[in-house]
This record gives sequence, structure tokens and C-alpha cells, in this order.
Amino acid sequence: MEPDESTHSFLSREHMEEIRRVFSIFDVDGNQQLDVEELRKLMGSLNAGIVPGDDEIKMLIAKIDKNNDMMVSFQEFEAGITEWLSVSEGAMFTMKSANSFPNFAHGKV
Repeated sequence: MEPDESTHSFLSREHMEEIRRVFSIFDVDGNQQLDVEELRKLMGSLNAGIVPGDDEIKMLIAKIDKNNDMMVSFQEFEAGITEWLSVSEGAMFTMKSANSFPNFAHGKV
């Protein structure tokens, strides 16, 4: 796998494409931003179906929503996921096995 040319050089091009694909699947309305409910569904899918509560979602949005619009743009999502992947031992496994989740593999939420 070739490293990506972006600032996230530790991720392969394939990982970057997977991040884009996952974002697109959960961006149900196609507005290039994840709202609270879209982000909640995404996090639930990554967390074995355990859907985060309001407090967890608010904390997550506060951490990665750089322009404070209560939405997560692709750029904000990419930066947040990249940071998470860089510090989390199990995160790379999650990215590598995203296609093992039926919802991801079939493009369904």
C-alpha cells in the first residue's frame, strides 16, 4: 500500500478512500456534513451497535467541529478519524475490518 500524499501520510491511500466512503454512507442527506443523528448512527455502527447518548455525541462534536456549527464536515471528520487512528491501537483493525460490517459492506446505514 502506497502512503497517501496528504498530511496524513501514515495512512495509505486505501485507508483515506475508506474514510471518504464511510463518511458518504452516513451522510444520508448528501450535504457533505454529518449532523447529530448521522454521527450517532456512524458511531453506533463502529461500536458494535451501542449507540452513544446525547452527552457523548455533544462531546465528540465539540472536539472535532472546528467551526462550531454543530455539524461535522468531511474535513473535520477526516481530521478526527486520523487523530483517532494515530493514537488508538485497535483503530487500524476497525478500519481494516470495516467491510466485515454488513452495513458498511453493502453501503447501508
